[in-house]
Amino acid sequence: MLDLTEALLRLVAATSWDGGAGLVHALSEVVREATPFDAGEVAVAQPVEFRRWSLTDDETDVVESDLLLHVGASARPVRVDDLPEVVDFPRTHALMRERGLQSLLLFPLASPGGPEGAIVLARTFGWAFAGAPLGYLWPIARMSGLCLERALALTALRRKLDFMGDGERDTRQHEERSRRQLDMVRQDLERTQSELASARAELMAAQRQLSAAQSELDAIRAEPPTAPGRTR
Repeated sequence: MLDLTEALLRLVAATSWDGGAGLVHALSEVVREATPFDAGEVAVAQPVEFRRWSLTDDETDVVESDLLLHVGASARPVRVDDLPEVVDFPRTHALMRERGLQSLLLFPLASPGGPEGAIVLARTFGWAFAGAPLGYLWPIARMSGLCLERALALTALRRKLDFMGDGERDTRQHEERSRRQLDMVRQDLERTQSELASARAELMAAQRQLSAAQSELDAIRAEPPTAPGRTR
């Protein structure tokens, strides 16, 4: 079993903005060195239901909200040595029977600044946690609550920063699109101006040709007619 200080530091070191995944993995390793378990989870109260992280590869819930609420209200560890002890919690009783679980050990996460919830350990036979080191696991559970709260806060902050970054990228992309469109309009304007200048030059040339033709026509009209019968 790890030294308690070392175990607590391991939990702190695993706290990151990964939604609590690293912390839960470290918690599973620390607790398993202190007491074995067949199933386990961390459950945190949410506005509608509990959010859960499994301490094993099995993602199935270990207990139901009826027992989790009771543990949160008691604010102390709860040990269940045999299945009949949870008959007052019919939903948990039915779930444990379905999963073949008989023993439970639950630690509330309630500590100043921590979330409402519990760490749940379970085994498939009775009285499995009779010798579990509660004095060692209780501080670990409380530290886990604080670290999980920090991990969730860091995760929310990272998502907010990512969202702000996405917004900034969208703004930059919009500005770039606007700049490209403005360049296209400017090019179209320059092309139109060039075409207009060419058309003006052609018009002026046509006007000069027309003026010259008009002058020739006026000259022909002004020339006196030749007398009949006279030759030069």
